Amino acid sequence: MRGMGLSMAKGAGLPEKVLGQVLALSFWDPNEAVREQANGIISKIDLDKIKLFPKYFEPFFDDKKEEEYNYLDELCNEEERIGIVKKIIKIKNKRVKTLLLDALDKESRESWNTVEILCKVLPKYSDGDVRRKLLKLIKKSRYGNSHLINCLSKVGCGNRISELIPLLDKETSSSLGSSALIEFLREEKVIEIIKKDYEKSNEKSDEITHIKRMGILGDIEAIPYLENIVNTKNDEKIRTVAIGSLGNVISVEAVQALERLKLKEKGILMKKIIERSIEKIENKKLRESFEDERRKRTERMKEWEERNPKGR
Repeated sequence: MRGMGLSMAKGAGLPEKVLGQVLALSFWDPNEAVREQANGIISKIDLDKIKLFPKYFEPFFDDKKEEEYNYLDELCNEEERIGIVKKIIKIKNKRVKTLLLDALDKESRESWNTVEILCKVLPKYSDGDVRRKLLKLIKKSRYGNSHLINCLSKVGCGNRISELIPLLDKETSSSLGSSALIEFLREEKVIEIIKKDYEKSNEKSDEITHIKRMGILGDIEAIPYLENIVNTKNDEKIRTVAIGSLGNVISVEAVQALERLKLKEKGILMKKIIERSIEKIENKKLRESFEDERRKRTERMKEWEERNPKGR
C-alpha cells in the first residue's frame, strides 16, 4: 500500500505537506523496494521545501519501547543508522535541525559513534534549542557524554552552566585524570559560582555539599578558599570536609596548604586527617605518573613497531 501510494504521488505530484513523510520512508521503511521508490522521488525534489521534518525513525519508532535496550538496533543496526545520519546532515534546509536533535536524543541511548557525527554538525545551529537539548542529555548522563560536552562547549551555555554543577555530586575523585565534565566545568570557571552558593547557604548540609563540590572539581583556585574555611570555621564537620576537599585537588599548592594547616593544628585527630589528605594527593600523583609513563611507553612501542614491521 505504501508503494502504491508513492506511485500515485509520483504521477500526480506531491503536495509539500507530505514531503517529510516521503523522506521518512526513504530512510527507514523496512521494505527495501519502498525505500528505493521513495529515494527516487526525494532525489528529484527541493528539500528546502520541507517545512516539517519527521521525527527520528518516524513512523516506525515506538515511544513505549524507546527506553528498551537495543530497541534502535531492532529497527536498523548502528552501521545502517550511521549511513542515515550522514544523509541527514547533508540536507541544507535549516529546519532539519529538529530531526538532528531528535536523532541525537535517540542515539544518545545507544551509539557513541553516531553521537560524535551529530555533534560535529550541531554547533552551526548555535541557538537555544541545541543548548537545551545538550544540557538535558548531559544531565541524563547519556552515552557519549564527552561528545555532548564538547558540543556544548562550542555552542556555549552562559548562565545555564549552573545546571551542570549538581552533576559533580555523581563524580568520583578516586579515578585517575578528570572526566570531560570536570574539565569543562573548570574551563567555565564554575568555582566562582560554587563559592557564591556556599556563601549563600543557610543550612550546614548545603555548606558541606558546596565544599565537597569544590574538591571534586579539583580547581586550584579553590585551595586558598578551602584553607580559609579550615582556619576560620569552628565546626569540626565543616573543617573535616574542607580538608578532605583539599585532598582531592591534586597539586603542589594543595599539599603546601595542608602542610600550613598541619603546623597550626593542635588536635591530634585533625592532624591525622590532614596527613591522610596529603598522603592521598601524593599517592594519586604517583599513580598518575606511572600511568603517564605507561602510556608514553605504549606510544614508543607502537612507533617502533610501525618503523620495524614484522617480516622486514
